Amino acid sequence: MREGESDDSDKLKPYRFVVRLPAEMRDRLAEASISHRRSINSDIVARLEQTFSGLPGRRKLAA
Repeated sequence: MREGESDDSDKLKPYRFVVRLPAEMRDRLAEASISHRRSINSDIVARLEQTFSGLPGRRKLAA
């Protein structure tokens, strides 16, 4: 493998992404995730999946 390239195992690892949110939005996400019976992270991933599901050339991501 050349420098700067990644192998397929890198694509399977979760990517950490820090987002700063207003406290009110974080609270709303927490409430929604409870009602959906999943973690805030899982709820955000599901929402992003739903957003991108209709775009051409996109495949479902592993959560």
